[in-house]
Amino acid sequence: MLSKLSEGDKNSELIINKYRQYIDLSRKLAHILLTRFVSAEVLQTVSRLMGVMRGKGIMLESKEEKKFIADFSLFEHQINGENCFQRYQAENHELDAKEAEMLKASLLSYTSLFKIIETDPVNASVTLSDLLSNKQEIKIININLSQTARPGLLIFTRIVPFSDFNMASGMFCMFSKNSERALLKQLKPEMKKVKSEIESVQRFIAFFKLNRKQGLATTTTDI
Repeated sequence: MLSKLSEGDKNSELIINKYRQYIDLSRKLAHILLTRFVSAEVLQTVSRLMGVMRGKGIMLESKEEKKFIADFSLFEHQINGENCFQRYQAENHELDAKEAEMLKASLLSYTSLFKIIETDPVNASVTLSDLLSNKQEIKIININLSQTARPGLLIFTRIVPFSDFNMASGMFCMFSKNSERALLKQLKPEMKKVKSEIESVQRFIAFFKLNRKQGLATTTTDI
């Protein structure tokens, strides 16, 4: 005889199903934005700022770094003070409910360095402590991380907050649990090297560089 799902189990299942839907929607939206707004000229500008241009080519050290380039191009690079999501919002006034919620969450997104406190593969959740914001704790839904990450590891990623759950963007880099003090000490000097006045841009590129120096090898799987 099959047992009935508890209210907690039902809610968790609903959240995970919604998460899967929004992962698919975020991929589709990213493709639209990259196609519409990220020209070859923009890509070169982004690559120069991130320090990966070599002559006329882009030199990346891993396939995972492509996600950094895409994430930066979508969220951080601005033209006339607007990123891709803001430009898309200005051009599209008749979005359906899911598109509107996805866009709103993307506009509220932010990056930080987090420590993994707890993983819960049953509920596909990961509890993080924000090391750049008074160790404030936040829970995200991420099937891959909940099954593979270990408590104590550090992760730099972008949080995309929805009304009833949070998820991370496809971009992240990971550091050993013993590197917290060194990373926090190196962060400000690395940020000062970035040729931008925007703090989020400085932080993003600083961690991109720090990941090249001391990040752990990772491979992401979007589920």
